Amino acid sequence: MVRPNTSEALPNSVKLAAALFVAYGVAVVLNATAIQGAAGWVGAGDFPRALIRLFGTGLIGWGLLQRARWAWWLGLILAAVWLVAGALAVLVLERGDVHWLPPSGLQIFLVISLLCLGLA
Repeated sequence: MVRPNTSEALPNSVKLAAALFVAYGVAVVLNATAIQGAAGWVGAGDFPRALIRLFGTGLIGWGLLQRARWAWWLGLILAAVWLVAGALAVLVLERGDVHWLPPSGLQIFLVISLLCLGLA
């Protein structure tokens, strides 16, 4: 495999994308522990999955900083999957109409995580 020219400076957009992926992973872990656990949601047992997601986003961020092509593709695919899953968590289909769930203080990390992922 041919490595790109590493003597060039890494673009700021790549650094930002890597940081946003990691911020998304941290927000997911915070959502799984602080918010879901405190609220007594059924999904509070999702902490191991949240840690796996944090590890995955850290790996993608590291790969982007290393200019690895697989990181770009993996980030693109996983971001699309996670955005769809997040949208399904806040959208409700009712009799053919789409409704947003009413916002609450408990959704702050979910909103932050989706914004980070969308911006990345």
